[in-house]
Amino acid sequence: MRGRIQYLAYSIQHSGLRKRFPGLSALQMLLLIFGLCAFVACMNKGKIPSDVLQRDEMEKVMWDMIQADRFSSQFMERDSNLQKNIKIENLKQYERVFQIHKITKDEFVRSFKFYLSHPEINQVLFDTMSARANRRRNDVYTGKTDTAK
Repeated sequence: MRGRIQYLAYSIQHSGLRKRFPGLSALQMLLLIFGLCAFVACMNKGKIPSDVLQRDEMEKVMWDMIQADRFSSQFMERDSNLQKNIKIENLKQYERVFQIHKITKDEFVRSFKFYLSHPEINQVLFDTMSARANRRRNDVYTGKTDTAK
């Protein structure tokens, strides 16, 4: 490790950067470079790319996907005619969700992978969905059954 740092310091001393910043030592130059790299790496943290569903839209799609799964588990599995084709029926339900939200399966999969690879954003997404589920459950228990939420 020490050899690598010494090599980097030597490279900085003999590079064009040393000529541009003559008042900085090699260690200061190295720290400056690492600091800039860390700054650039953190700049896009939490930013959602344009080809990925935004968090509020992804929340709506995920909510409807969960509802489709729930429908399958509660109603389709009880119907002996549908039990044979339950996976096909599940895929049909998912396609309906995609149609409702005007997205494709590829858009959903790309977005889902993005959210899984960014735990800080994914946590907010699932916390919001959990709070929504809790509100709905409380509304059912108190008699406020507005299904449009």
